[in-house]
Amino acid sequence: SMTEAEILDWEEMISINDKNTAQLEYEMETFGDIIIATGVIDIYRSLPAKLKSGYRWAIQNHPDAEWFLKIDDDSYVRVESLSNYLQEFVNKNADPLLHPVVIGNIKPHNEPFRKGKWKEDSHFKGRFYPKFPTGSWGHIVSRPVADYVSENSEELYEYQGEDVSLAIWLDESPLKNKVKWIRGNSFMSNKEDCTIAKKVVMGHNFNDYDLKYCFEKMDEVLERINSPVRFFKDRDNGRGSQDRRHRQKNRRGEIKRKMKKRKGNKEGKTSSWTNMISKYLG
Repeated sequence: SMTEAEILDWEEMISINDKNTAQLEYEMETFGDIIIATGVIDIYRSLPAKLKSGYRWAIQNHPDAEWFLKIDDDSYVRVESLSNYLQEFVNKNADPLLHPVVIGNIKPHNEPFRKGKWKEDSHFKGRFYPKFPTGSWGHIVSRPVADYVSENSEELYEYQGEDVSLAIWLDESPLKNKVKWIRGNSFMSNKEDCTIAKKVVMGHNFNDYDLKYCFEKMDEVLERINSPVRFFKDRDNGRGSQDRRHRQKNRRGEIKRKMKKRKGNKEGKTSSWTNMISKYLG
């Protein structure tokens, strides 16, 4: 049960959200550039709900669509370049109307957070997530994936984020062994730079001035995008585990070196920082 303070915080959040919604509705009526997800409170934890709502709206309003791109609003897309890349390369390897496909920065074998901003819901009992497309990079799905989420949205449990939720939904679905996972790293980026050659989906953390610059400098890169399609293989799960163990080993080594250096300083050895201060003080 929620405490009185938590209830007050929640009511304040809803009140602020209502004001923001009113401003968004005004902009939508004025410019026609925003779709408001009905029945969704616009907070970070609502990302899975917004993903469901977005897929539903796109399918209802664009019944012939083959691909569906999800990105954050602080990202930038070379739309024509992305469309051409999907048509020229991906469609030759997977039919977007028949094959369930997920494209993004695919993360295998990640452990869920149990506290902090990305704290996972206790409903998820697994030690590791199924492979998922990192949220900050955005992701692209084919029609069967969007159809499945849209058609089963009422039953699909909403986990911590939209990226891991999508992964768990698919892992528990009849599509599990049919999904083709494609690494989008060759044409996607989250390096906060919209001028990178050969990238067509770019983010994130662009502010309004950054995005204005990106649109003013909009250039398509049709002739530069010729990267081969890289399917995520099952063996990559093992490689992901190996890479993680390697990083953990390096991290342990770094900690040991720092502790050894700290111990040496305590025993009378001065650090370079101490030497500099001594030299400055004369």
